[in-house]
Amino acid sequence: MKIDLVNPYGYCQGVAIAVALARSARDENPDSNVYTLGPIVHNKETIDELEKEGIQTLTSNRVDLMHLLKRVNQEDVVIFAAHGHHQDLEKYTIKHKIKTYDAICPIVKKNFDAIRKEVEQKHEVIWIGNPKHTESKAALSISKHVHPFGDYLLENNHLLTDKSPFVLNQSTLNVDDLQEIYAKIKEAYPKCRINETVCNVSKERQEAVKNLPDIYDAIIIVGDLNSANSNQLTRVAQSSHPNALVMQISGVKDISLNQLKDKKHIAIASGAATPIKLVSHIYEYLEARLN
Repeated sequence: MKIDLVNPYGYCQGVAIAVALARSARDENPDSNVYTLGPIVHNKETIDELEKEGIQTLTSNRVDLMHLLKRVNQEDVVIFAAHGHHQDLEKYTIKHKIKTYDAICPIVKKNFDAIRKEVEQKHEVIWIGNPKHTESKAALSISKHVHPFGDYLLENNHLLTDKSPFVLNQSTLNVDDLQEIYAKIKEAYPKCRINETVCNVSKERQEAVKNLPDIYDAIIIVGDLNSANSNQLTRVAQSSHPNALVMQISGVKDISLNQLKDKKHIAIASGAATPIKLVSHIYEYLEARLN
């Protein structure tokens, strides 16, 4: 059996910056509680590691982030996540004089700055993205002139007064899916201005998986199930290699050796928030048990 790691792997620059910023916030505020508002990145191992260092994550499936933020004291420190944050959260921290650090990914920040510029210039913005994802919630909170993409915008193009709306998308989407969406928007809004904003890291990893030779009869994607870019990698693998076994795992515990024991060539790819040591650990685990 041959097992290969798919390059690139390990943290992308945005995740590395966010994790380093969180540690700096902890070091600079030794006497304060330090919280990240929601998961700072979408990887449980990384979050667990930060929590051991005294950086706590405020998150809940039952209540929203504003409800959690209201439990924070003025002496505490809050870190905004890499995916961006709702504007109401920032307004609250300013009003209550809570010290904050912003771990937003540079690419996401650049996109949000572009949205603000378009709105200032009286343009409408169409946002393509998962409405439940933190990045989408943050983008849509910037202005009432940012509209989530949906069939209603295509079927009722009179709803936008701007004949040349600006089109942006969540940075971790599937490149191929986006081309179909762009075509639909262009049909409804011929003068729209499309700014494809899938981050280069997500795009590079999708291309690497898509271009894997057909010799691979199993493809393992290492990444949390709540990681958008890891989920997209899994979709790309399933689409580009329909005859291969594709599994997405967050760690060794998710591996089914019985499913892999008869495979001849296994590729291991990973999401942008997956640490190198986790990918290496999974590689070593499979090498030890399958060879």
